[in-house]
Amino acid sequence: ISGGYSRSSAHFSEAQDASCQSGYSKWACLKGDMSKSGTILLTGGTGLIGQVLAHELIEAGYGLILTGRDKCRLESVIDRLRRDSDVAQVTPLVMDLSSPGSVNRLEEFLDETSLSPDGMVHCARNLEYFRQDLKGGGSRSDWVGEFNLDVIVPCDFALALVNRDNSRLRSVIIVSSMYGVTPPKMALYDDPSQIPPIHYGVCKAAQLHLARELSVPLAPRGVRVNAVSYGGVRGRVDSAFEKRYAQQCPARRMLDQSDLGGPVLFLLSEKSAATTGHNLLADGGWTIW
Repeated sequence: ISGGYSRSSAHFSEAQDASCQSGYSKWACLKGDMSKSGTILLTGGTGLIGQVLAHELIEAGYGLILTGRDKCRLESVIDRLRRDSDVAQVTPLVMDLSSPGSVNRLEEFLDETSLSPDGMVHCARNLEYFRQDLKGGGSRSDWVGEFNLDVIVPCDFALALVNRDNSRLRSVIIVSSMYGVTPPKMALYDDPSQIPPIHYGVCKAAQLHLARELSVPLAPRGVRVNAVSYGGVRGRVDSAFEKRYAQQCPARRMLDQSDLGGPVLFLLSEKSAATTGHNLLADGGWTIW
């Protein structure tokens, strides 16, 4: 099956099909190796950055295990990827990464499909945590949820993958943000409710240290662990915001979607064989001003 699954052979419970609720499931998928370039576990494949990275990875010849919480949205993304590339090899994995037992679900999935990821790119987000209260902070539950998804999940997944029998894992990439390096510039936002909450930047900073911490014990096992911190990406803000952003950024612009794939492809490749524990800033110079 060219795209890694067949709509006609999909089998979900009636309740899942009716509501398209999040959960763990899978479509019929390829067994064993997916691509000569390797197989990448890409979390958060239905978000803006996740979709761009999925396309770039497929174009580079990788096979994908693509995760998402909503099976309908994930299926739509995969359909689009298959339309864009007739060689796309994608196996979907519908699951809530933050739920208890998510690591066990991943292990079960890999056992059933006989897939063994060569790399992991953690790009998952949950906008439900991207909220602040009237005091400019966030609720305790949002703090815990953001930290769990940003830090605990990629740590648990990376360790689970590297400790599997006959593991092929060679590279772990944590997608972070410029706000893990520097706080937001208040003048950029004309609506205070749009300013990223405190816990967002704190958790993004924790991701960068996670990359450093994990890189030490995994280096002797041949696994590199790095982060990529993107700047603001066009497509989610209005022209007035883009203009203000450009005035405060050395590159004088926000990132285009075409800027996103390069850093990840580099860190997945053997061209970055000597790079581990590093945070690769792809922000147009935002964090140096």
